[in-house]
Amino acid sequence: MSLSFQGVIPLGGCLVEPKEQASMPFAMTISHEDFHGNIVLAAESEPEQAQWLELLRESGKVTWNNAQLGEAMIESLEAQGLQLTKEKQEYLGKGTQHSIGARTCIGILSLLNPFSVIQFI
Repeated sequence: MSLSFQGVIPLGGCLVEPKEQASMPFAMTISHEDFHGNIVLAAESEPEQAQWLELLRESGKVTWNNAQLGEAMIESLEAQGLQLTKEKQEYLGKGTQHSIGARTCIGILSLLNPFSVIQFI
């Protein structure tokens, strides 16, 4: 038996189930309509089998498309954060150069960063 890396099993859309078989206790199957047969795995104990089943099922929810969507969402949120920081700096600059009412300034700053400490001198 080789312990070297052999490849990847895409789990998105797979059905992961325990397999009742006397000759192979604590077995489980991974099946998919695109597979040519089922993948059969076995754990050493019932608790270990339950843990593997849970982890494999959860891993099936992490698909390539979901990972790409998550990455795009992170990039979008980072861009929004940069834009808000830029706007905050612009508003702070205008607030010190021009006469802006204190209420307007406080309202803008609290929208941009509700945790800001505002002090007018």
